[in-house]
Amino acid sequence: MLISQIMEGWDGSDWVNFMKSTSNYDENKNLTTLKVELWVETGWITFSLINSTYDSNHNVLTVISQSGMLGPLTNTAKIIYTYNAKNNLLTTTEQEWESDSWVNSVYTVNTYDSRSNLLTRTMQVWESGEWKNGSKNTYTYDTAYNQTNWLIQTWNNGDWENVEQWIFTFDTRDNMTSETYQTWTAGAWLNSLRYLYTFNSTDELLAEVQQNWEGDAWVNQTKDSWTYEAGGKIISTDHHYWM
Repeated sequence: MLISQIMEGWDGSDWVNFMKSTSNYDENKNLTTLKVELWVETGWITFSLINSTYDSNHNVLTVISQSGMLGPLTNTAKIIYTYNAKNNLLTTTEQEWESDSWVNSVYTVNTYDSRSNLLTRTMQVWESGEWKNGSKNTYTYDTAYNQTNWLIQTWNNGDWENVEQWIFTFDTRDNMTSETYQTWTAGAWLNSLRYLYTFNSTDELLAEVQQNWEGDAWVNQTKDSWTYEAGGKIISTDHHYWM
């Protein structure tokens, strides 16, 4: 399947060609190529080209980007993807085109629990011919599989060092009731920002309050409120600032 789109610009007296994008899809409707062309004087000149490949489960395996910059196409970037048996993304390898060959740049590894919830995402960078740890995200869930924590760490002196985290709470109906952002400061977690949410008996969002941590207490900043009619349609909204 081929889809083409042309963008035109107004030159003051007429519409003239400016840019064209052409997308090709395989029999499974996966995007295989995306070509962008620019109109130069009297014809189209290829500006960039992206080629993608897929496995039998329609997971993208490779994406190769090329750039013409109004000249011959040359490789610029490549991403390689791998998956586990449940089609969860396991790794991505990002590479750059240097001196006529692909050179590693960034490597990302994901881990999952038995229900395919993402547990960790570790990013490494290519330095001196080997992968070196860069950053790590860790995700925690409650017994209802709601995400309750998002921890961000960086690699420092041979160990993972805390940087920041989000803490999430939920009610018995799995509605998120709060989001709290904290930073790691002087060896301890320091509150920074919080959002509080309230819901009615039919799980419709009634209010959202933003608070900042000032001194040793949460201080209100803004509040958004909504009211609903019986069918769930919003009939009024209100936005409030605390001075």
